[in-house]
Amino acid sequence: MSKSARASTSKKTTSSSGPRQAQLLTAGSFKSSRPSLSSDPKKKKFTSAKSPSVSAPVKEEKKGNGVVREELDEKSARWDELWGWAREKMDGAQPIHTEHQSKVDHILRIFDLSYEYGPSVGLTRLQRFERAEEMELDPPAGIKDILLTKQGVEDPRLRETVFYGRV
Repeated sequence: MSKSARASTSKKTTSSSGPRQAQLLTAGSFKSSRPSLSSDPKKKKFTSAKSPSVSAPVKEEKKGNGVVREELDEKSARWDELWGWAREKMDGAQPIHTEHQSKVDHILRIFDLSYEYGPSVGLTRLQRFERAEEMELDPPAGIKDILLTKQGVEDPRLRETVFYGRV
């Protein structure tokens, strides 16, 4: 193959892939449910749907050397708004293999599996929540309320992600 024939072949290859990439990028036919970057280039802030908040804050009292935390009432109506958020995340599908789990377990599992708050492997749920807050990813405030209760701090079932000990 002559030098000019190789040059024209390589030009055809690069020019044919260029418009295809441009077509894919400009088509706009793909809709993503991922959070998008804000329009302000100075602030690389992700925006997402408004997250539910829980109105009653967790009570903490300092006694002696430690902090006395509020007990977690998993059946409380206080978590209903978060339960709605979790059901919305699942598009109304019924959770499977959750007969032995409470609403709070299900809410925290959905939080673990929601990619818009960042990776969850190698972090506790509270660490992930705080990182998401620092990055302005708008995690649901009620998640932190759950995690700051006595059981949320002490019980690995609530403290650790669903991936803990598995990955």
